[in-house]
Amino acid sequence: MDGRQSGRQARAPARGVTAKSGGPTPGPPTHMTKEIISRAEAKSAGLKRFFTGLLCANGHISERQVSSGNCLACSAERKRTSRQKEPERHKTVLKIWIEKNKSRINELRAQRRRESPDSHRNGSLAWYYKNRDSVLQKKDAKRKANREKYNKRQRDRNAADPTVNRYYAKLRNAAIKRSVPPWFSELDELVWREATRLTQLRFEATGIKWDADHMIPIKAKTAHGLHVWNNCQVIPSSLNSAKTNKLVMTERNEWLIYI
Repeated sequence: MDGRQSGRQARAPARGVTAKSGGPTPGPPTHMTKEIISRAEAKSAGLKRFFTGLLCANGHISERQVSSGNCLACSAERKRTSRQKEPERHKTVLKIWIEKNKSRINELRAQRRRESPDSHRNGSLAWYYKNRDSVLQKKDAKRKANREKYNKRQRDRNAADPTVNRYYAKLRNAAIKRSVPPWFSELDELVWREATRLTQLRFEATGIKWDADHMIPIKAKTAHGLHVWNNCQVIPSSLNSAKTNKLVMTERNEWLIYI
């Protein structure tokens, strides 16, 4: 796996502070890029924040709220301290706020997706791979809790267009043919034939459907499994449907932890 390299760039001493003594130089700080504006001017202009370039009572140089005159850095510190003291209360307040503003949040998310789709896609993928195990477990639990609903939806889809299953079956068979190596032997054929037979036996014994699955999928994005004997396993159909072409349950008996 390629790792990301990170480097730390050397930073020059901030302007307004002497490199030798570390003390402030005379005059107002020159490293600020925000426009200096008084509270009265910001209020007349209809702004919510203003910036004086001066230190607040706690030593911050930050924007301030027009309505109260409070320093934004001080407000952030107070909120952080309050969250640390009463984390559960803040979680409850945040949950209520999200529920109340759900439509607005969805609008902003949709806007960000439209403006920077690549950034949104990369962030979503990073989050998914970080939380992949919990996501799959939640999906499987939801599928188990609504099994009849999922089955009915699949039956309705097949009844509406019976050619869909035949189409995907042809694609699947073509993919399997491409995954058969030149050294495919009688052992490979025997194992897959017996695995298919085992799916029926397990269905009769347990009452749930089973599939003969490629442990390393033959159509994964970053790997290409082969149609050989040691890439075969028999797992429940629900797990196989959740797995699709992801690189999960690739080790022998690993699927047992997802039941």
